[in-house]
Amino acid sequence: MKAMLIILLTACAVLASVTATAAPIVAANSAYSVLLADEGDSAQLVNQVLLTGQFDGSSQNFVVGGQSFTLIEAQSDLGGGRHLVRVELSSDSDMSHAVLNGAGGFFYGLGFDGNSLDFLAPVYLDQAVVWFATTAGNYVNDHLASDYRSEYFSGAWSGNFAAPNEAFVVPGGEGLDIRRLNFDFYVSELPEPGSLALVTLALVGAGAGARRRRPR
Repeated sequence: MKAMLIILLTACAVLASVTATAAPIVAANSAYSVLLADEGDSAQLVNQVLLTGQFDGSSQNFVVGGQSFTLIEAQSDLGGGRHLVRVELSSDSDMSHAVLNGAGGFFYGLGFDGNSLDFLAPVYLDQAVVWFATTAGNYVNDHLASDYRSEYFSGAWSGNFAAPNEAFVVPGGEGLDIRRLNFDFYVSELPEPGSLALVTLALVGAGAGARRRRPR
C-alpha cells in the first residue's frame, strides 16, 4: 500500500510539473506579424497592411500610407499551466481606411506570412477573444477558436490566427470606424509526450501493485 501511494504521488508530481510551468509562454523578443486586408474582386486579399512586431511588451509605431499604427503585446501567467497572451493594435483613424477600395470585408489575422507567435512550450488554444473598439462602441467575438476548432485549433496551437495565407473577416467592417483591435488568447500548456509516458507508467504500476495485493 505504501509503495502504491508513493507511485501515485510521483505521478501527480510529474503531471503538476509539466502543467504549471512559470511565465512567460511566448519567447521574449520573438517576431510576429499582424495583418489587415481587404478582399479584391477575385476573392484575393488586397491592400494588405502587414505589420511585424517584436514581442517585448513595448509600444511599436508604424506609418502606412500616412496612417499611424501602434502595436503592443503582453502575457500573463494565470496559474495551473494557463496563460493569457494579448496583442493590441491601435490607430489614430479608422483602420479599415488603410485597406479600403476592395470588394468588401475587413480581414485581420496573426502570422499570415508565417511569422506566428513563438511559444516556449506546446499550448492548446482554449479561447480567442477578439474585440474591435470603434467610435460607436465595442464589438466582441469570443467563439472563433471553438467555431474553427477542427480547421485550425484542434491540437497544439501553431500561433497563427487563422493560418498562413488565411485570415478572419468582418463583413462590412469598412463602416465600423475601427480604432483598436485586440486579440486575447487564453492558452493551456500541453504535457510533453515523455512526461505523459512517465505518468502512464506510474499509474500502470500503481494498478499492478493494487492487483498484486488484492486478497484471494
